[in-house]
Amino acid sequence: MQAHSNTNPFATQSDKIEHLLRSRYGEWFPCHELASIALQYCARINSIRKRLLAAGDRERIENKTKWVNGKCHGAYRIALTADVLGIATPKPNKSWDEIVAERERKLASQESVPELVLTP
Repeated sequence: MQAHSNTNPFATQSDKIEHLLRSRYGEWFPCHELASIALQYCARINSIRKRLLAAGDRERIENKTKWVNGKCHGAYRIALTADVLGIATPKPNKSWDEIVAERERKLASQESVPELVLTP
């Protein structure tokens, strides 16, 4: 018996959604296809995300939305994480204290600038 099979009547909704996402790995699935499996597909995707995180989070479920004729169309896909692909997110070069100090300096310099008065 396969754990991720659409023919398995005892598979959970999460298993069925994960199987669907993995069947066309990396492709976007419209939400209405996921809703045919589970109306609360967002909750099922959340449980899959938690399971992936517990397994080491080498994959991620992504979502996107786009507006078409005033309606929002959503889609989901499963893909490798950016760090697995070698695309690491840049790390900040400054500490939080440095960032706060820089912000305070900018705000102080803005206060010392004389207010411009426009005359006709």
